[in-house]
Amino acid sequence: MKQYLAIFLSIIALMGVLVIVGVWVFGSLQLSVVSLDTFIGVSVTLLSVIFMVIIGWQVINAIQVRGEMRNMESKLQFLNGIVQDLAKNDKLHSMEANNLQSAICQMNADSYMKQGLYVEAFAFYTFSLNFAIEGDTPNQSNNIKQMQLALNHINAKPTMPQTELFNQIKYYSEKIRHTVSYKNCLSGLFEKTVAAFWQKMTSLGCETNKYE
Repeated sequence: MKQYLAIFLSIIALMGVLVIVGVWVFGSLQLSVVSLDTFIGVSVTLLSVIFMVIIGWQVINAIQVRGEMRNMESKLQFLNGIVQDLAKNDKLHSMEANNLQSAICQMNADSYMKQGLYVEAFAFYTFSLNFAIEGDTPNQSNNIKQMQLALNHINAKPTMPQTELFNQIKYYSEKIRHTVSYKNCLSGLFEKTVAAFWQKMTSLGCETNKYE
């Protein structure tokens, strides 16, 4: 459409120029002498025609550019909507995965409780709490109460390798300390429980200095 319009305006401009030149030539032949006023008048008219064509062309370009910009804005808004939807879906999938992991750790901890392996149960209740926080699970303080329940039954060293198990407890404890839930409501209860755990490990003869 723009190409045809350009050709049409060019033809109009050319015809206008030819008409003005023809009038000037034939008028000059009749008068035999071209006056300065005639020459200036023809020149001004010619320039006016060219100027109007240029202005018209620029107006058309501006209108078309504005239309293209609106189309691009619509496409950008559509793409932004897709990105936001993907981000929401990704967040939901992440929360579901964390809740599932929390449930798995919870089941392992319950299993260790039944076997009388209370240090291992305490560890997996700690892991479950971390994933519950990341999954935005409600009633997260219940996880700490389960940690305390396991802690109250501890009367022996863990059967798992101590270094590996204690490193995992320390790692997930640090992760919990960097969460919003910890800062808002869990810090006091959590720190009291973890401190009591390390004290009990020390009383049972475990090396805990680098983990507390």
